Amino acid sequence: MVGQRGAQLSGGQKQRIAIARAIIKNPKILLLDEATSALDVESERIVQEALNRIMVDRTTLVVAHRLTTVRNADCISVVQQGKIVEQGPHDELVVNPDGAYSQLIRLQEHNEEEQKVDHRRLDPRSKSTSLSLKRSISRGSAGNSSRNSFNLSFGLPGAVELPEGNDTHGENHTEQDGEVPKKAPMGRLALLNKPEVLIILLGSLAAAVHGVLFPMFGVMISSAIKTFYEPPDKLRKDSSFWGLMCVVLGIISIISIPAELFLFGIAGGKLIERIRAMSFRSIVHQEVAWFDDPKNSSGALGARLSVDALNVRRLVGDNLALTVQIISTLITGFVIAMIADWKLSLIILCVIPLVGLQGYAQVKFLKGFSQDAKMMYEDASQVATDAISSIRTVASFCSEKRITRIYDDKCEASMSQGVRTGVVGGIGFGFSFLMLYLTYGLCFYVGAQFVRHGQSSFGDVFKGFLCTGFSNYWSISNKCNGHRFNKSKRFSYFHICFIGPKV
Repeated sequence: MVGQRGAQLSGGQKQRIAIARAIIKNPKILLLDEATSALDVESERIVQEALNRIMVDRTTLVVAHRLTTVRNADCISVVQQGKIVEQGPHDELVVNPDGAYSQLIRLQEHNEEEQKVDHRRLDPRSKSTSLSLKRSISRGSAGNSSRNSFNLSFGLPGAVELPEGNDTHGENHTEQDGEVPKKAPMGRLALLNKPEVLIILLGSLAAAVHGVLFPMFGVMISSAIKTFYEPPDKLRKDSSFWGLMCVVLGIISIISIPAELFLFGIAGGKLIERIRAMSFRSIVHQEVAWFDDPKNSSGALGARLSVDALNVRRLVGDNLALTVQIISTLITGFVIAMIADWKLSLIILCVIPLVGLQGYAQVKFLKGFSQDAKMMYEDASQVATDAISSIRTVASFCSEKRITRIYDDKCEASMSQGVRTGVVGGIGFGFSFLMLYLTYGLCFYVGAQFVRHGQSSFGDVFKGFLCTGFSNYWSISNKCNGHRFNKSKRFSYFHICFIGPKV
């Protein structure tokens, strides 16, 4: 696999392919611009011998990076500050010890000795990022033509790379030309997780136990408050009992919560592994034209694969567990409240949908913003991928600042979108708690009226209120993850598992 635009090929492999293409074309005039600069010494010697053979009987113009490659050239031209300062064959130029060519030879020999001394301390890849400070042009003619050049090199620190012909790509890029990714088929997703159905059932049982803890804690608190109004002998007995119940509740939490996270983590991990394997098998069997689409570039595919894997983990792990917890909490809380004080519970049940409607509106707002943010992150990831895969091009054109500016612009757009999402989400989340506290106030008022008219007792009102209160508080506190659940159901990558190549 060569990767997009040869990203998987090394610099030396790319140069050898380019040289082979030039040889196959058999041109009358051969132009070589640092043709072996990315090769090591041994590979360069072999390739240079082949070049020397094909340079015969043709005109060759060479820009060299190492002086040893131009020793056999008919004419070596030393260029300094845009002017030819010395010209002639190698044997004539080395006669003058004060000449520019002789000085370059001594300078290169000195640099090679320093490189040998510092070889262990330097990154081997730094050689491939060296730049030519000055160049000479070699002219080879028919007969004994070869390569002529001069080179003064210095190590270049790591640089960011210019995307070849794609530096501004992605500014207005939207996934599939603005098409919103379809929701993943939940039936197929459930079938993919079928081998782990027993693990999911056990995890759901642990999550249900976790959800029951909150209304049970409300029962304990209301009963503990009631004991303060009892005679001393009964107070001592009941307080010890409810204190022991709190310890039991803590022990159940220690067992159920880790079991829940562990079991759902296993199920989510297995599903991620299965989807990634299916996606990769589908990708490698796609036709070549499929990868020409900008949304199927290597950077975009990699970014979406990592995001979708996280969404699968959230859907099968966090969100499924959270859904079971909320259902268990609400059912247990309202059953206990209805047994304690059914009239107050019915009033609370009528008010709760208002909080639910607000949460639904918040999820709708955040869904649109999160989709825009995802596309912006993919654009920034594509710019970085293209830059890193073409680092030599960036270094050659000194475009580090330009690429950094393009990447900063992409990240700035993502930051602005994040601010908007934070404002909308914060307002919606705050309004959820406003509705919750208004519900509490209404319940206190109605409960007080029931006690005042003798229709209910103090203990039953507190038990019904605290059971529903703890249940609603737990549900609202975790409802902030609702937009993540909705977002996790959208896999821009999931459909790849089930599509085949057109060819």
